[in-house]
Amino acid sequence: MSFEMEQQPATKHRLSLEDKLKHAKETHSLKEPCTDCPRGCLSKINQMRRITIYLQYWSVLYNERKSYSRNTVDRHDANTKAKVIVT
Repeated sequence: MSFEMEQQPATKHRLSLEDKLKHAKETHSLKEPCTDCPRGCLSKINQMRRITIYLQYWSVLYNERKSYSRNTVDRHDANTKAKVIVT
């Protein structure tokens, strides 16, 4: 009895993990801080701390970043309507 392997159809070029990380970091680069934040974020977190958080976040593996996000973001019921302020 002969077993033949089915050949996979040609797929698009797959990115390596390093390339995916590079692309993610470029897509989610550190932006300039907002200056008119009603929460006063700029006075609570200085630029050096922002850079440190950004570099630490992107230096860990995907699962650790996912876990960090899940543990630091407040979740709200999807049925709750958010108050939108238009200026």
